[in-house]
Amino acid sequence: HPTNPNIMLGGAQDNGVSVYQGDASWQLWVGGDGGYAAFDFNNPSTVYAECQAFYIFKSTTLGQGWSLIMSGINQNDAHSFIPPFIMDPADPQKLYVGTMRVYETINGGASWAPISPDLSDGKGGNLVTIAVAASNTNVIYAGLSTGGVKVTTNAKSASPVWSTEIGRAHV
Repeated sequence: HPTNPNIMLGGAQDNGVSVYQGDASWQLWVGGDGGYAAFDFNNPSTVYAECQAFYIFKSTTLGQGWSLIMSGINQNDAHSFIPPFIMDPADPQKLYVGTMRVYETINGGASWAPISPDLSDGKGGNLVTIAVAASNTNVIYAGLSTGGVKVTTNAKSASPVWSTEIGRAHV
């Protein structure tokens, strides 16, 4: 939680996404194999949770009701069991999820669009991690299951260009 250290979210394989609110136990919010979770740092009652089989959920009432937010994501893309899912460090309405490509939402999950091609270069891999550079949110890194890292330095453009990252210092 961005302002209350007694509230935490966590995803755990086989144990869903749960919340800790300062008492002796965690409360299950989303069942299944829990994945990534995030608080909107401008509006902490808005939370996101992900689980296996590639489902992303949003609650605007601190976990008291969830909506599936997958519009625009191709469910047929190659993806990890629990795909990487992150929030932009400068804009909580901007989220990213990775299949074999990077998808972005700029409206808190109402709609998603790809901002990359197949980053596995047709090798059948998928993304295992995504990172947005805190020092420059125009820079996004994507790590692949087939090895290697792709990067874009113009993520905010209409057509981000991705290249292979080799031996470069990370921001």
